[in-house]
Amino acid sequence: MRSMNILLLVISIIFVIFLDYINLPTHLGLHIANINWTLINITVIILLYIITYNILDRKSAEKENNKGKISKLLIKECYELCLEMDKSLSEEIVNKFIVPKVDFNIPSTDDPLSQRLENLPFANENIILELIKDGQLTEEHIAGYFNVKKAYQRYISIRITLYDSPNNYMVYKNKLYDLFNEELSKLDS
Repeated sequence: MRSMNILLLVISIIFVIFLDYINLPTHLGLHIANINWTLINITVIILLYIITYNILDRKSAEKENNKGKISKLLIKECYELCLEMDKSLSEEIVNKFIVPKVDFNIPSTDDPLSQRLENLPFANENIILELIKDGQLTEEHIAGYFNVKKAYQRYISIRITLYDSPNNYMVYKNKLYDLFNEELSKLDS
């Protein structure tokens, strides 16, 4: 398409130069001195402005569409990372490597290991928030993202705190997985 436009432009320029060279309008009886060249110049400038505006508008629309797709992709990646993190937290891993390192005498918000586990899947949150400012996500998607984040962090906190009581933390895990499925289906639609 682009090469076709360039070819048409080159052919048009060559054609106009040829007509000017043989002075065809004078041979046809047209009086060139009577043509209002200022009006033609203004018309050409307006046409160029309209063409440029349409091209820039189309590119801007494509850019906004890509931002929307990237926003949804980042949120999906975040949800998938949450699922991967949960799958990696087997009872053996939690009991052998996490629980011994957690200081249960301080709130989980002050414990660096707990904070790292709770926030790791949300590493791209700054980018997501910037795209939210641009209006790339609906209010429903934003609310879903923050609901998933809160549910995931609550689950991880309870998973570590109640590591020896699977019946208690499994309730939160099931709620979290239901929320994941619901939010992923909203993103796909």
